[in-house]
Amino acid sequence: MMHNYFLMECRLLMETMNLKEVCKVLKISEGTARNRISLGLTMPPSFKIGRHRLFITVEFRKWIQEQENAKK
Repeated sequence: MMHNYFLMECRLLMETMNLKEVCKVLKISEGTARNRISLGLTMPPSFKIGRHRLFITVEFRKWIQEQENAKK
């Protein structure tokens, strides 16, 4: 049972979104997102593999929630 839970957690951590998908949710252009990242402005945590910027889906959702909570 514990093994199945561990595998499920690993799968969740491995799910990623690309820059285009994140921009669609945030309703910003890819250029704006790239500028925000390069300037160190507020953006969800991400990493690069080669030329591709990826966002771990679980971390992206946490970041969205944090942004919403900060507005309150």
